Amino acid sequence: MSDLRTVMLLLMDKNTEIAMLQEDSDELDDIAVSSLAAAASGKETVLKTRIKSYVESVVPLYSSDDFKSHFRLSRQTAEVQIQRCLTVH
Repeated sequence: MSDLRTVMLLLMDKNTEIAMLQEDSDELDDIAVSSLAAAASGKETVLKTRIKSYVESVVPLYSSDDFKSHFRLSRQTAEVQIQRCLTVH
């Protein structure tokens, strides 16, 4: 992870708030993968604004219809699939 972090920090624009990114290592990993892919393709990396804990705090508040419109499956089907994935790994 430290090698990946070093590479990531070298690739990042100096205007990026590095301290904020270090708070969430998963986010840093996602950005590292995106940045490495962008660097390989010659494209500039654009960081997207994200809401922390969105899935944990906002998605449970979706109505059944909203949930289905966003994820294209019912909440019950999603929960069954998540449990299947968790039992496999």
